[in-house]
Amino acid sequence: MRVVLDTNIWVNALQQDWNNRHFIDCLSIIGNFMQTKSDSLAVDYSNSILEEYRDNVGDQPGFQQMLVQLFAENRIQYVDEKLSPEIRKKLDELEFHEPEDRVFLGVAYNGDKYLITGDSDYGVGDKPGNVTAYRYFTTALEMRILSPAEGAKDTGSRMVVINE
Repeated sequence: MRVVLDTNIWVNALQQDWNNRHFIDCLSIIGNFMQTKSDSLAVDYSNSILEEYRDNVGDQPGFQQMLVQLFAENRIQYVDEKLSPEIRKKLDELEFHEPEDRVFLGVAYNGDKYLITGDSDYGVGDKPGNVTAYRYFTTALEMRILSPAEGAKDTGSRMVVINE
């Protein structure tokens, strides 16, 4: 599966703040993702997602090591981030404006329609602000938009454990 991980998942996992209630969920998401070799990290052709990752967690040795591993294992998948004019118009109506969020959404939509985020703009997280947007993404666009808690549970359930 081509998985889109919002930057906030990486940030929360790598900051190792035990007082942050999303730390464990996000750390679980990253750990499960790295162990599930059938999953790949979906990014855009213009490298906006990778640049955002590098801007926010690029100085974290753990992130650098995981990124190198993903490239070595051919688990980085490039996906078109472009959205149709109809979808872009609807996003304007929903006040879903941030260009970076649209890139993540576009990659997920054109990929396997799977995005894990803690961003309330998507209608998930601590304060699911844009519930109307969430309904649009999950019904009209048939996407799975998961909160950190949902993402931790889902990625854990898809892990394949091999006894050596």
